[in-house]
Amino acid sequence: MKQQTSTLFEKVRKYYEAQQYPQFFQLIDGALLLAEQYGETDLFIEFTLHKVSAYFQFCDYEIAIQALQEVEHLISDEASEAYIRYVNAKAAIHGALEDHETCYQYLCEAKRLAIQRQSMKSLMIIEANIGNYFYEKQRYDEALVQLKRSLQICDDLQYEAQHLYLSGRSRYIQICIKLGLLEEAAAHIAHVQRVPNYEQLPHYRMFIKAVVAYDCAREQYLCAYERLQKEMQALHHHESSYSYLYELFVEVAQHVEPLAQYVDTLRAYYDYRQQREEEHQQQRAKRLDMYFKTDHLQQLSWLDPLTQIKNRRYLDDHGASWLAESTTGVAVILFDADNFKHINDTYGHSMGDEVISLMAKCAETFFDNEDALVIRYGGDEFLVLCRIEDEDVLHAVLDSFQCMMHAQSYGDDEPLYISIGATFQQQAPYVLDALIAHADAALYAVKQQGRQHFSIYRAQ
Repeated sequence: MKQQTSTLFEKVRKYYEAQQYPQFFQLIDGALLLAEQYGETDLFIEFTLHKVSAYFQFCDYEIAIQALQEVEHLISDEASEAYIRYVNAKAAIHGALEDHETCYQYLCEAKRLAIQRQSMKSLMIIEANIGNYFYEKQRYDEALVQLKRSLQICDDLQYEAQHLYLSGRSRYIQICIKLGLLEEAAAHIAHVQRVPNYEQLPHYRMFIKAVVAYDCAREQYLCAYERLQKEMQALHHHESSYSYLYELFVEVAQHVEPLAQYVDTLRAYYDYRQQREEEHQQQRAKRLDMYFKTDHLQQLSWLDPLTQIKNRRYLDDHGASWLAESTTGVAVILFDADNFKHINDTYGHSMGDEVISLMAKCAETFFDNEDALVIRYGGDEFLVLCRIEDEDVLHAVLDSFQCMMHAQSYGDDEPLYISIGATFQQQAPYVLDALIAHADAALYAVKQQGRQHFSIYRAQ
């Protein structure tokens, strides 16, 4: 798998885990397309489930359900981690749609599968989700039991040696407060605050909400008020967290502010909510458009992920129509790097990728006009469709292009040599497959004659 593709996949995971959803949405469709092209089914499932979760966070449940349905046929192994995540995702969606009983049924099924597979990390999350279910039903004693189980698994796995389980801890604190267990809540608050840089972790806003609830339970409203002011100022650039805390701030402000000031606070919050709702609807429309607009996915399918130029699929879909629009002569040019295997063997595949990218960039720069179409044909081989007056002009074009390419270098300043095969046809009808076959024959002849030059096909 190409290095650039692996980098893209790493970025998608990074943005998802950091809850940087705008950046995540920009990359996820391309990552899914590449995973599908490379036959990486497990990766395709993983990213689709990430996508479901991200849309869920934005309350775009229709899209989340649609995305989940698209991956259903790929998740057939009930013993797999992916299937557990799939069932858990279905539970979350039903819970958000207030179908609580179906949600609970799916959570129980996910728990059964996690126990059967001995997937303790998944079980830790599922137990917490069952606790959240009981919390929403205001069955706080049962919720506390589930969260205790979740945190016990967390301790058994030593999970927090790498990642603070902030969402689970925060919910546990809230349940303790509901049950009047303030000392236990305080202990868990202190546990979190001992972790270095806990303020930078995902779900930090949940922890702030729990701490504010703790302050309010002790009637320390001014402390809660000032805490929220400070946190909102720090998180003003993070719109979703800011909005989350702003709502909480309004609730606390009624215990602190004089009536006239509180009316102004309510008015400002109302205006803010209206603005946010308008922005949310616009953003949602864009996400819907991105998800359902097949043109977007089609454009991605025509782009080579390494070089960002058109790929062979684009040639298959558009090559014939491009030729049909030609009113002058047409040339087909095939070229590749000489001794490309030597480049990979000597410098590694990452250098091979750099050479291919360099070749693409040079070709696009040289053939930079509407009368040429540059295609990555496969491996280190490129194809150019070019509208051209006659064979003499083609000869001059090939000579100039090869000189430019041979002036390039890679690795330890080694020159980049290429071989070129081409064919020319003066007038229609043009048959793409035949033209490519002729250019390929010319390229083969160059290889047989020692490489580093070009040849134009001539019928025998």
